Amino acid sequence: MTPPKNLTEEQKAAWEELIEQEYEPSPKLEALAVQISRMREAQHRIDVDGLIVEDERGTPVKHPAIEIEKEAQKLVFKWSDEI
Repeated sequence: MTPPKNLTEEQKAAWEELIEQEYEPSPKLEALAVQISRMREAQHRIDVDGLIVEDERGTPVKHPAIEIEKEAQKLVFKWSDEI
């Protein structure tokens, strides 16, 4: 099954993983693949940069990707159960 053309390479990889698990193609599956990719990208940024980064003033702050990762994880877990 061919992934939608508008997906990035990372999103296509997530799509293909889901298809291998016998999920049926649908707009919701496409959205799930995007969220899986987004979650992985955020995890990678955190791995590279660390949990704490400096803001524009040089003050240590929690990495902004942590929130992106958390929101993507919520959707991945919710949508995985619904599909």
